[in-house]
Amino acid sequence: MARILVITPDAETRLEIEPALNAEGHSIRIVVTAGDAIDLLADDRFDVVLCDSELPDVRSHVMMRHIKEMYGIPTIALGDNSAFHHTWLSFRSRVHAGLIDRSRLMRQVHRYV
Repeated sequence: MARILVITPDAETRLEIEPALNAEGHSIRIVVTAGDAIDLLADDRFDVVLCDSELPDVRSHVMMRHIKEMYGIPTIALGDNSAFHHTWLSFRSRVHAGLIDRSRLMRQVHRYV
């Protein structure tokens, strides 16, 4: 299956995404910051990157553009940023927390792998 890099500082998101991707047989690496992701991308190859809408060290859309341009890896944004609503997967509202829609996540991942 796919090798997936997940960039998210949110512990709840990590706990929701990891089992969903593992259940599908994907190999997952999870990092908390964009800096950690860049270090990992220099040494490893991934099929797709899932990137949180709120990173502590860089704007997410800048990080996603960098990954696409420098590494040629498709990115899927996670979060509730209305400015990027058409490209962002909103698994849960920051106001109304809920579980990740696993089927929606898998449809997005399988578009690229």
